[in-house]
Amino acid sequence: MSKMAVRVTDLEDFISQKAFEIPATPAPPPGPVPGGPFRLIWPAPDPKVTTQAFGINPQIYGAFGLKGHEGIDIRAVTGAQIVAAAEGIISRVQAVVDGGAYGIHVRINHDHPDGQFESIYGHFKQALVSLGDVVEAGQLIGLADNTGNSSGAHLHLTLKKRGDGSPWLAKSDIVNPTCYLPDIFPGNGWRVDVGGNLRTGPADTFPVIRFIAAGPTVRATGRFDHDWWEVEHLGQIGWFWTPFKLRAI
Repeated sequence: MSKMAVRVTDLEDFISQKAFEIPATPAPPPGPVPGGPFRLIWPAPDPKVTTQAFGINPQIYGAFGLKGHEGIDIRAVTGAQIVAAAEGIISRVQAVVDGGAYGIHVRINHDHPDGQFESIYGHFKQALVSLGDVVEAGQLIGLADNTGNSSGAHLHLTLKKRGDGSPWLAKSDIVNPTCYLPDIFPGNGWRVDVGGNLRTGPADTFPVIRFIAAGPTVRATGRFDHDWWEVEHLGQIGWFWTPFKLRAI
């Protein structure tokens, strides 16, 4: 029997015809990075939509001793599954409607090198965890609804940082949860709803770069210091005080 052989050129042609492109490995979803800064994952089902921003509507919240909305509202229909936004220990479960603003709700303590945080998930239909439970980020904790001071089904998310909050709210431990959510911050852009000064640093004592009137958009860089965000506007980078002034686009 004669020996079989294959021409190298024929083999190369065959490989070239059968070759295909390997899909790129998808980027990991945004969220907490082990060993990184304190961050929250999105606690409700998609789409990722906020229906009321942090700090707005002082005319509503003044009756509760607040200067504006002390968290963010997230779109969630009745019965939607709500998950823990970060690992921690369940610090409170309000399992029945008691007349409180949050209605049926769950609170989670988060011990992190960045500080002692507590996340609050309000207006539940049902809480599905117990006091003292240890939960992981993404673990089911309850079902969304409209209990407490609410005018429609949604999730209210408040974030507290012990001893280091937003003093303007008259509650020193409440912080803006927006900038701890990589899914929406820094985001694709922010519209200026209320004009304000762009400054060289994150406080009213820093020099003014320019005044930004209501209407244009700015780009958040991802840096923040309490209620001040570093933003870029018309090629200039500075710090802008954000409560009730910026809206995601």
